Amino acid sequence: MEPCTSSLDHLVAAALLLLGVSFGVALLARWTRVPYPVALVIAGVALRWVPHLPQVTLTPHLILMGFLPALLFDGGWRISLSALRRAWLPVALYAVVGVVVGIGVTQALLIGVAHLDPMMALLFSCIVVATDPIAVLAVFRTLHVDRHLSTILEGESLFNDATAVIAFAVVTSVSIRPTLDVLHITQMIGMTLIQLIGIGLFVGALIGAIASWVLRSLDEYLIEASGTTLVAYGAYLLAESLHGSGVLAVITAALVLSSIGRRVGVASTTRQAVDHYWEFVAFLANSALFVMVGLRIDIPSLFAAGHAVAWAFVAISLGRVSIIVLFGRLSTLLGSPVPPRWFPILSVGGLRGALAMALVLSLPPTLPHRAVLVSMVFAVVAGTLIVQGLAITPLLRFLSLQHSEELSAR
Repeated sequence: MEPCTSSLDHLVAAALLLLGVSFGVALLARWTRVPYPVALVIAGVALRWVPHLPQVTLTPHLILMGFLPALLFDGGWRISLSALRRAWLPVALYAVVGVVVGIGVTQALLIGVAHLDPMMALLFSCIVVATDPIAVLAVFRTLHVDRHLSTILEGESLFNDATAVIAFAVVTSVSIRPTLDVLHITQMIGMTLIQLIGIGLFVGALIGAIASWVLRSLDEYLIEASGTTLVAYGAYLLAESLHGSGVLAVITAALVLSSIGRRVGVASTTRQAVDHYWEFVAFLANSALFVMVGLRIDIPSLFAAGHAVAWAFVAISLGRVSIIVLFGRLSTLLGSPVPPRWFPILSVGGLRGALAMALVLSLPPTLPHRAVLVSMVFAVVAGTLIVQGLAITPLLRFLSLQHSEELSAR
């Protein structure tokens, strides 16, 4: 019994540490007006230097199975479906075509300027090209941002993961089996596309519709909160077990349940209570996750891989700016305007976070250049969360893009 007791004590100590740090950072962030997620990451980095603290390990499984379903559901549950419909064109361009173009631009820069191995550059580009929905949602929910601008960035961050995961899965398979010919690679891309997107959308829509039907006759917020939690994790696990996209399944289920629930599903008298429940769940999960991200970032190792790390940050920054400007102008030409004044915020708002860390940590240990890839990805995560995260609020003020009435309307 001693090993179990010791393990339980360690888990409780680690949970209390994360909760205490989150509470303290929340108070400090309100006083300093530093975005809360940025303050959490900085606190996590600082905690690495404190001796005798409980060991907290951030693993791909913990991110993908523990945190991701709840945080994605919260994002889909709270985003306005009508606002998302109005912004569908720029969201689609950025989240699908923009991801593919961003991979190509980033890889070309790393090969041509940094002289990295082509496969290594391609893997890195696939891992970091998608903005992290957890990081973007957490930062923008704390700011008074123009509603349409916020919807574009949040919608992109929620939906571009599927495209990036498809690219990552294909490139990883090719890197492990380099003898595959063009025909097999094309077939692999087609099958992966059908599995991830098709199954993910179907599972999410089905579970969301069933949950709406079940919950529509209830007026007990505790039962409804429990039901939405089952939807979040059930949709993710079912889609993943069927080799679909758990990310898309959770987002789709949340959108369906939220939109139908507003009319015939979740009772209006308890909707606010369920909203508060998910706000609390997201606060706890985000707090723990961002502190653990900071704990996982090893500053000395980032400096040790200085050349690759520096070019990695430059490449993803230039790649982000290029797709924002290119597809923003294309969206405007096609009838859905994206004002050029928004380009700086859309570029700086391209935060990377725990999802990129989960992908790079899931690479096989025997993969060549894995250690350098891990350092590059962690540097990009730290740089975007801290540097760009701190730059968002001043940039919003400089561009006069903060509107308190927009936030209250949401």
